[in-house]
Amino acid sequence: MTSKHPAILIKDPLQYDYDDFFSIVLEGLHKETPSLSTIDIIISQYIQISDDLNFCLSKIYNRLRRKAFDLGWDYTFEIDVLFNQESYSGLRESLNKIIHISDEESVIPKELTDIKTQGIKTKVYKIAKSNKKSKFKKHQEYDVTAVGGTFDHLHDGHKILLSLAVFLTCKTVIIGITGPKLLINKKYSEVLESYETRQLRVVAYLQKVLNYAITFEIFQINDVCGPTGYIKNIDALVVSEESSKGGDFVNKTRREKAYPELDVIVINVIGDENSNEQNNWLGKLSSTDIRKQEYTKHYK
Repeated sequence: MTSKHPAILIKDPLQYDYDDFFSIVLEGLHKETPSLSTIDIIISQYIQISDDLNFCLSKIYNRLRRKAFDLGWDYTFEIDVLFNQESYSGLRESLNKIIHISDEESVIPKELTDIKTQGIKTKVYKIAKSNKKSKFKKHQEYDVTAVGGTFDHLHDGHKILLSLAVFLTCKTVIIGITGPKLLINKKYSEVLESYETRQLRVVAYLQKVLNYAITFEIFQINDVCGPTGYIKNIDALVVSEESSKGGDFVNKTRREKAYPELDVIVINVIGDENSNEQNNWLGKLSSTDIRKQEYTKHYK
């Protein structure tokens, strides 16, 4: 049986900076339970547009992961950010307490009110709003959304990709997972997870963040386009910044087949705040980095 773990409840990461709070919480948890392996973050404020969710998830995962690394937890320390949930009843059996800011009026989900709470006194500061304009998308804007990747050693960046795909969808999420034939030349292939393991981890994560009337379908990717190249009924494709050119190729292929083009939703990768293509996405945690750690652990 999986051991229980804590959740951190925050109200509105679009308006407030929770960095100090996160540091206090993780330091306390590490002192209390150094062997802790999982923590959930619950955002109580409803998020309405994709850019806002991308901002929140990127910042939260980045800050918590860096602090976890500083404290000695490695990439296997699981961080899951939950948002816009119709019900949190699925978390009841897995949580042992909910940690929140004492003075913040964040509402504990009604399904979790019988779980022990811990209030922490600390200040949060308003975030300066950006005037950057972008082509944001609304919650559940598309009937069918696609997302793809290797999903090897499922990490925070994968979770953001999957979360944005779920957020944008009102009916079906199509997930493409790279098959073994396309991974032969991957670095540190000796510690690459099997297709079955990668699929199981994706399914487990989706089952945690999907609790309303959305279905998902999983396909093995054996060519560049995967399911977007042969399933006509898809509306949008979610990709990371570093994979954005792949969206152009997918639409070129779909045009050749007289399929409708996809809206390509490009999301920010996790890493240094100044990461971009020119600096090779500085600071981004990747499956390759994780495999390198595993290879060093087992073969050196």
